[in-house]
Formats: sequence, structure tokens, C-alpha cells
Amino acid sequence: MDLHKLLKLMQQVLSQDVEKIGRIFQFSGGWEIWFQCEIACICPVGSVLREVPLWNDKRACDLTFEDGFAVELKCPGLLRVQTSTKHGGMTFGSTKSGINQLIVDIVKDQGKINEYVTKNPGKKGAAIVVIASVSAFDPLVTKLQTENKYNSMGLHSGYRILYWAK
Repeated sequence: MDLHKLLKLMQQVLSQDVEKIGRIFQFSGGWEIWFQCEIACICPVGSVLREVPLWNDKRACDLTFEDGFAVELKCPGLLRVQTSTKHGGMTFGSTKSGINQLIVDIVKDQGKINEYVTKNPGKKGAAIVVIASVSAFDPLVTKLQTENKYNSMGLHSGYRILYWAK
């Protein structure tokens, strides 16, 4: 697996399941596990595993492909960022701490991938964030692109993929 192939698979899932993601998106806890499973289902059987302990501690990698390509993924829902946003007829609370904690968690994921690749020469990995293209996520996009060197791609389905790879 390589980054570009994975991004194409993600685009495929995001374009096919726009309505379903829109419904899942409103719940707390985000939609990361569902998205991991959808990606795994379109890959050949046995070519990807979820929650593999790549480090010698309690941490596990969200997706690990048979060639050792490791992926840490975040798919936050609107309740995670808790900003005053209307989505699907619902209004969400207002606090900046949701975005700030999400950024902390994403940077930890980036650190995990960096550690894995550094300690395993020849292996590659990526930290990926998938969000809805709504203004509630604008501070997140700005910070990840300017301070953490994430690339960004907007999709016609109304979602944005932010990615950092090593």
C-alpha cells in the first residue's frame, strides 16, 4: 500500500457513502471505526489489519497493511469540535477546547507514525484526518497545514482529507 493508493480508496468510500457518513457524523465519538472497516472491506482479504500493536506498549496502529504501511486515522464528528454550527437541523455547543484537544490527539498520532518509521527503516506511514468541509473545522485545517505540514485535499462529496506521510 502507498499513500496515493490509500487516498484513492478513501475517496471511493467517501463518495459512495455521503448520506451514511452525514448521519454518523452527528454522533459523539466520530466515525473513525466505521471508516476503518469500510476501507478494510474494499481491500483484499488479509491485506490490512486494525489496531495492531506496533509499539512495545499499549498503543496500537489504526490500520496496518501487509507491507507494513501504518496509518493513524482521525474522523471527528461535529460534537468533537463543539462549535456553534448548524448541521442537519441541529445546533452544537460553543467551546474552543474541542478543537484544541483534537489537535493534540492528531499531533500524537503524527508522533506515533514518525516513531514507527524512524525505528523501522524501509517502512512508511501516514497520519490522516478526514473531516466534513464545514467552518467548524477551519481552525484545525489552518493549524495542521501551517504548523504540522499536513497536505489537504477537498472532495466533491463535501469532505476534506488532511494527510502527513513519512
